[in-house]
Amino acid sequence: VTGTDANGCENTDQVLVTVNALPTVSAAGVATICDGDNTSISGSGASTYSWDNGVGAGSSHSVSPSASTTYVVTGTDANGCENTDQVLVTVNALPTVSAAGVATICDGDNTSISGSGASTYSWDNGVGAGSSHSVSPSASTTYVVTGTDANGCENTDQVLVTVNALPTVSAAGVATICDGENTSISASGASTFSWDNGVGAGSLHSVSPSSSTTYTVTGTDVNGCVNIDQVIVTVNALPAITIGTVIDPNTCASATGSIEITGLNGGDITWNGPVNGNFAGATVPFTISGLSQGNYDISLVDANGCTSNLLNQGVNDPNPPATPVISANGTLTFCDGESVTLSSSYATDNSWSTVESTQDIVVTTSGTFSVVYTDALGCSASSIPTVVVVNALPASPTITANGTLTFCEGESVTLTSSEAIDNVWSTTETTNSIVVATSGFYGVTYTDGNGCVSTSTSTEVVINPLPVVTLALLDDVCETAGAFTLSQGTPAGGTYTGIGMSGGTFDPSAAGVGIHTITYSYQDANNCENAAQQTITVEDCAGLEDLEKLGYKLYPNPADNEIFIERSEDSENALVKIYDANGKLVFDMEISDNPMKIDVSEWNTGVYQIHMTVGNVQVVDRVIVK
Repeated sequence: VTGTDANGCENTDQVLVTVNALPTVSAAGVATICDGDNTSISGSGASTYSWDNGVGAGSSHSVSPSASTTYVVTGTDANGCENTDQVLVTVNALPTVSAAGVATICDGDNTSISGSGASTYSWDNGVGAGSSHSVSPSASTTYVVTGTDANGCENTDQVLVTVNALPTVSAAGVATICDGENTSISASGASTFSWDNGVGAGSLHSVSPSSSTTYTVTGTDVNGCVNIDQVIVTVNALPAITIGTVIDPNTCASATGSIEITGLNGGDITWNGPVNGNFAGATVPFTISGLSQGNYDISLVDANGCTSNLLNQGVNDPNPPATPVISANGTLTFCDGESVTLSSSYATDNSWSTVESTQDIVVTTSGTFSVVYTDALGCSASSIPTVVVVNALPASPTITANGTLTFCEGESVTLTSSEAIDNVWSTTETTNSIVVATSGFYGVTYTDGNGCVSTSTSTEVVINPLPVVTLALLDDVCETAGAFTLSQGTPAGGTYTGIGMSGGTFDPSAAGVGIHTITYSYQDANNCENAAQQTITVEDCAGLEDLEKLGYKLYPNPADNEIFIERSEDSENALVKIYDANGKLVFDMEISDNPMKIDVSEWNTGVYQIHMTVGNVQVVDRVIVK
């Protein structure tokens, strides 16, 4: 620098300015991370460092931004010179991973679980990789899936598979029966049951297998889980016996006859007739001796407790009288509660297998019946046995209803018989179910394959009549009239509804001009409801006053069959046009007569607009046709 003083004298001096180069600051870090991850960012090329975004001082930091962020580092060297650099950390969103599957299964079942929302998937609990798998857990298990997207970002979701234990189903029944017998089989431990071998649904059944049979029951609990059990019913064959040698008594009225019994197996033999007896543990053939003339019923019970076929065999005195013949007054097969009369061909000296001695006997039970006739010499002859079969009555059908048996007129109830077919109702209908809409007692009769009949107990249906509800005629009102309370409905205590109604109050202005339907509903003590309706007409009374100012009157309004338009003497002629609710012109004429009559008897019920033009003045009014 050159300096000059006041005397004009000059001198010089100098200063050296040294310029230090800026540090070459470099910011580094992983460019891309996943949401929730952290990464290291670092600065180099200076002595000290300061980062923005709240990171602070220091060359290295771990950051975990929730969104893509640019981190700027300011580096200062030993000379105090600063420079900056920056690193962009891009944050990729995590994939929205969703795990799905059937929430509840039964023990032993399998179900599908699946993941979605990512590119690749990995499951815990040993399931492995892949989006979908079939699993069969033995206990309730939570399956966690880890999904990875194209950016390598991971997220998880889980699905809980609840495993319900199988029901402990138990089948029970008598293990051994004889051929032709029935036994009960039952199941427990579940909610519903289904049996194989044509037995069907239900926990308890009576079965009569013809051979040893395994019955399997499937029980289902409230969770829909299924288990099975079975019961074996062993069927022992009935022993079969036949008649061998028969020896008749050698003299009349002597006990010198015998009957030989043959068969495959022995057992306890019983005989009933003129001489009764039994022999335990007999081996066959076996001879029953000491028999007098007559018919004998013979049977054998084997070691299994099974009873053989019933044999009927007679022994006859020498030179017997003619064999008595049994006749019947009806069928020999009938239903319990009925009877048949058996008659001997001999009027006297009869001895029936029932021990009766009359010519006729009345039979009401199943069995084999015979009669022995003894003549004056003491010699007897036995009839051919007569077999009577009495079929048991079927179980009485029961009636179930699909709803209450007491209801209101107009409703109905369906009555169903426990028997699917062969029903005859007290209404003469023959279906499984009938629909009842009238009070009364209803019963059903069931006829089985033997023609035997049983009748249900009666079911009473009570139908309450609807209350008699009336609503008196409602007077026409002006739209400008205030709200008022309706009381025309009977019985009192009902409910009014309709446009303009609020509680029991009708508001003409809320309803608007026109014909409105008001409904009065009443419910009695039996909760039976009926209703009555009337219409109320709301008139635009202000419009009529406008007509009167022009010297015209329109009446009646509302109208049934005719409308009259009457004018004063000093009023001008008017042109009248009338439009229906759809805007269709239905009347167009200049008033000539006074009053002018307009026939509206063929017009539809509703509100019509009447346009009346007098000179340059037009008045629009409404007329209601009922």
